[in-house]
Amino acid sequence: MAKSKQKEISVGSTVNYNGGYYRVSKCSRDTVNLRGVWGSKRVLYKAVPVAEVREAGAEFYEAWSRSESYMCM
Repeated sequence: MAKSKQKEISVGSTVNYNGGYYRVSKCSRDTVNLRGVWGSKRVLYKAVPVAEVREAGAEFYEAWSRSESYMCM
């Protein structure tokens, strides 16, 4: 199952980890580095096991499109 997750997660993917949404800044075979979704270049989490993150791009954008910030645009 880890191999199928590896194919889904790549650099630039939006993922869910530890109750929040992050963007993958580096992806290796077993680990990923995570940064903020909105253009932050600072790495927030380093060497997170791929098994602990899940791809959540559609989920993130659905929640964001219902937010007050999006509605005010």
